[in-house]
Amino acid sequence: GLGADAHEGLKALALLTHQVEVLFVLCTLLAGKRKAEVQERLMDLGVIPALLHMFERMDWTRSPATAPPAERIHGPGCECNPESALRIQYLRLVHNLCDMENDYGRLKHQLLSAGELASVKEYEVRVMFE
Repeated sequence: GLGADAHEGLKALALLTHQVEVLFVLCTLLAGKRKAEVQERLMDLGVIPALLHMFERMDWTRSPATAPPAERIHGPGCECNPESALRIQYLRLVHNLCDMENDYGRLKHQLLSAGELASVKEYEVRVMFE
């Protein structure tokens, strides 16, 4: 059978694959005719804290795996791996979620830390009085 490390690795890869698929589905829903309704529903369900938690847990420093050119998913120049696919879908979801008409920054401000939000407010005040 598989050793404990190999078993944990397979579980982690399966979880990662499911996360990518869930993010893809959410992005697809946010690109549909009922985009505003999906955005509001996701907000009501607390998607922002979940996305912030996910952001903190993701490895943003790991470089793509280097597979031989013949084994690359999208051809010779492809640098995809499961982690990069997750990062791409995560960023697409954040973009599609923030692309709201008449939001006036409400959602975008929820994605900022307290310090970042204070900097934005300080800048807005400075600009108002220039």
